[in-house]
Amino acid sequence: MRRLKGMRKNHAVVLEKGVGLPTKANRPSDQALRKQLQEAIQRVLDHPITRHVGIDEIIEEMKRERQ
Repeated sequence: MRRLKGMRKNHAVVLEKGVGLPTKANRPSDQALRKQLQEAIQRVLDHPITRHVGIDEIIEEMKRERQ
């Protein structure tokens, strides 16, 4: 997922100058999104969580993945 910078103004989001939303040509297709969803679901099914996991562990794992 791509992050865009902007600000809220009068109940709307105004993007920074020079920043725009992707055109339809640059967006993933429904089929590609469906495939990504199926892959994510399969990863969860393949690696079930069998114990309590705290937010600290989740944050540490995310930090390790970013390195």
